[in-house]
Amino acid sequence: MQQYNGALSYWPGGYYESYWGTVYATHFLLEAKKAGYEVNQQIIDRCIGYLNYKNAQKLTENAWYMVNGQWITRTIADRSQIYGLYVLAVAGKPNKSLMNHFKANSDLLSTDSKYLLGAAFALTGDLASYKKLAPMTYPSESTRSEFAGNFASDMRNLAISVNTLIDVDPTNSQIPALTRLLSTQLKSRYYHNTQELVFTLLALGKMNRSLGDGSVNAILKSDGKIIGRFDGKSDLKIRRKDLTSGNLEIEVNGKGNVYLFAEVSGIDSKGNFEEKDNFLQVRRSFYTRFGQPHNGTTFKQNELIVVRVSISSLNGSRIENVAITDMLPAGFEIENPRLNDLPQMDWIKDKHTPNHYDFRDDRVNLYTDISNNTKYFYFLVRAVSRGTFRMGPIGADAMYNGEYHSYHGGGTVVIE
Repeated sequence: MQQYNGALSYWPGGYYESYWGTVYATHFLLEAKKAGYEVNQQIIDRCIGYLNYKNAQKLTENAWYMVNGQWITRTIADRSQIYGLYVLAVAGKPNKSLMNHFKANSDLLSTDSKYLLGAAFALTGDLASYKKLAPMTYPSESTRSEFAGNFASDMRNLAISVNTLIDVDPTNSQIPALTRLLSTQLKSRYYHNTQELVFTLLALGKMNRSLGDGSVNAILKSDGKIIGRFDGKSDLKIRRKDLTSGNLEIEVNGKGNVYLFAEVSGIDSKGNFEEKDNFLQVRRSFYTRFGQPHNGTTFKQNELIVVRVSISSLNGSRIENVAITDMLPAGFEIENPRLNDLPQMDWIKDKHTPNHYDFRDDRVNLYTDISNNTKYFYFLVRAVSRGTFRMGPIGADAMYNGEYHSYHGGGTVVIE
């Protein structure tokens, strides 16, 4: 993923630079190194070289803000560049000239950028500049969530701000209130993207660590039956079969905090799901190898099937970084592990190439950007096993805004 100039691409094998992605990766490589993990220093050095290269220019961007019920644009300092200045300071290689430029033009800084740049100064020992830049209180503002670029969102921006405060000013009086606000957003919102979760967990993790080691232990019960004991030292993992459909209880003893994480994935055993199209529409259809539409979901054993996936934006707007997942029935086997390997399929005239794809045993993952034109993707499967099989719905989700999603077309497949 690392390019000749030290930049990182967004996808493995990608040929274009991701500025934010490079800063982000460099930051977490440095965090991992600080935590004691073995990190390839050469990769870090090349990333830092790229960040210094980007700092040859003073960059700005247009950002959307909600003001009096209306969306307006505002020119701000490029968030990737400000974040990069902070990461360079974390690495012990600050660019003080560019930091001073943006300090002198602080009206260009977004709220999160003020915290980041202030923290960069604090890391160099310039506490006066930190106090001048870092807001005394976190303002109530709403910014439009970004699908790509700098991946900004209200929650992500707040999490970055909290993280920087904990790093450079752990006794700051804002931290308790902002941590509570961040925790509330984490619990109250249904959809979170990777950026929001990563920076939130980083900030909350540092906050918890700053409270000191506790002597906490816990007992986990399902319907009154003990299914696990947490000793406060190592993670406790619970097997699915130990959980019942009743109440889950945690009895905590001692001093400290205990966190419970639950993750569920897959298809309902009864095949139940809700078909919906929120801003996106994804559909799956089957064809014979000669281009005729396949009626129904009954197939012959060893039959070769062309799967066409269509994806479109319902309002015509551009939506970047859309993940499409097609869950395959167990009786299907992927025939072409390379998306463009479709021999003797001259009838396909509208094929598009995704930004990235990932073939697995039970699913096909496609990643793309969409706008006002429908995109079509094709791949081959073979009906290999006789029987009746569950077919999951095909789904599409905007990776950085979960409100944009579409799920359609689950059911039953019969192979004769």
